[in-house]
Amino acid sequence: MGDISNIVVYNDGELELKVSVNEETIWLIQSQMSELFDTSTDNIGLHLKNIYKEKELNENSTTENFSVVRQEGNRKVTRVIKHYNLDAIICVGYRVSSSKATKFRQWATSILKNYIQNGYVINGDKITNERFVNLEKDVNILKSQMNEVKSLVKNNKLETSQGIFYNKVFKTI
Repeated sequence: MGDISNIVVYNDGELELKVSVNEETIWLIQSQMSELFDTSTDNIGLHLKNIYKEKELNENSTTENFSVVRQEGNRKVTRVIKHYNLDAIICVGYRVSSSKATKFRQWATSILKNYIQNGYVINGDKITNERFVNLEKDVNILKSQMNEVKSLVKNNKLETSQGIFYNKVFKTI
């Protein structure tokens, strides 16, 4: 029985879903899959039952029980809940008939096609976001350094021996 410690929030503008990340895969419970694919939990359960019955996947290698703290009324209770890994999620996504499941299949197919054609897949959104975060950090560092120099100039504590031509460069600041 595992314990989930890493939670990632998936948000596509219409749905916000907390996804558990453990053992280099993502894990969802049936109710989360029903939200993701916009269908009932009964439908998800039926598809999972058929996936395992038809031996498309091995249930032991695609499920794990995790302890989850849940709010039940006024108290918090720890429950052991079966989670399904990415392999099971993908299989269910290819079986469900809904517009969200169709979008999921289109997305998954485009990722696979890109990987087959190029031998790799680039997560452009993640790269762009990471670059933006790093750029934002750099700008904040520069602002801090600039404020420090302004303070030194304002208080006439910047010495010429530091090699900065503050008379011409920083008078406009």
